[in-house]
Amino acid sequence: MNQTASAGRSGKEVRSDCEITLTLGEAGGISIELQSKVASLYGASIRELIARGLAFFNIGNAAVKIDDSGALPYTDRGQA
Repeated sequence: MNQTASAGRSGKEVRSDCEITLTLGEAGGISIELQSKVASLYGASIRELIARGLAFFNIGNAAVKIDDSGALPYTDRGQA
């Protein structure tokens, strides 16, 4: 049974935030889908940050969708 959770905001008027949707799975490894205007500059570091967070929580099978609107790293990480 897959479990899905979302946090954050996205949309035309949103700045300096992101919406992250996490769907836990039982197989298939990790999939990270990123939508961001700054993906060419920061995409690799955003993906790495998310992958480290998943590893920290020992999550090995999940699909993560990120709709980034210029979020700073502590926003992606879920810490302030």
